[in-house]
Amino acid sequence: MSDEDSLYSQLVNQLNIEFTLAYVYLKYRDEAQPIKIFYQKLRDDSLSHLSLIGSAIKALGKNVPKPRMLSITEDTPFVSRIKGLSLSKMREEAYMEIEKMEVAAASSFTKLSEEFLDERYSALFRLMRDEEIVHQRMLRIIRGKLDSPIT
Repeated sequence: MSDEDSLYSQLVNQLNIEFTLAYVYLKYRDEAQPIKIFYQKLRDDSLSHLSLIGSAIKALGKNVPKPRMLSITEDTPFVSRIKGLSLSKMREEAYMEIEKMEVAAASSFTKLSEEFLDERYSALFRLMRDEEIVHQRMLRIIRGKLDSPIT
């Protein structure tokens, strides 16, 4: 596999991660304030990341594939774990998987920033990595509020 093919594969994987996260965060748009604002920010960032990743794929001279929903565990599709669940009923294990996905995204953006030849994209990937780190912190805050009333 050439370096360009490897980079393309990384970008497609990240495209799928961001697509999945955007869907997850969209599911919680009706939560109470202030948690709702966190999810809106997380969703908006994921959609922005999707757009930039698509642009980077095009910069490689490739077609942007249709993103696909990822599974969090080997045996259970992620979507089935979140459909119909309210934030207060979300299982801790599923919530931890969302955080793990954000960690994977940060790691991927670090690698992409080091390998992408166009420095403009590399700089943007570093910024997205930093956003993913903020997302992890936001998710920890949200998780810490799961058992306490929202005021």
